[in-house]
Amino acid sequence: AFTDTPTGTVGRTDVLCYPQDNTVISAKVMIDQTLPNDFQVQVIAHELRHALGIDGHSTDSADLMYAVAHLPATVTLRDQNTILGAYAVADRAQKPSPLPTGLPAGMVRVVQYLCGPE
Repeated sequence: AFTDTPTGTVGRTDVLCYPQDNTVISAKVMIDQTLPNDFQVQVIAHELRHALGIDGHSTDSADLMYAVAHLPATVTLRDQNTILGAYAVADRAQKPSPLPTGLPAGMVRVVQYLCGPE
C-alpha cells in the first residue's frame, strides 16, 4: 500500500511537467506490489501511459486507461488513438529546453494520477 493516497489505490503516477504545453520533465510510477501478477501488469501499463503524458482517465471500462484496474488488460483502439493523438504534434521543435536542477516555482506543475482496484 502507499502513503498519502486514498485507501484502495493500486497505482499512482506523479508527473512533473511544463504547464504551457504539458511536456513531461519526469514521472514517478508506483504500484501496489501485493497485487497478483496479472493485475500488476495491467496497472504498470496504465501508469506508464500517464508517465508518457496521457492526462486523465477513460470513461470506457474496457480501455486500459479506465480509472479502475481490470482484466483482461487490453489496449483498445481508443487507447491506441489516445497515445497517437498525444504525440501527433506537428512541430516538436518548440519544446522548451530542460530546466536546471533547481526548478523555479511556477515554471512546472505536478500532476498525480491514482488508479483504484477492480
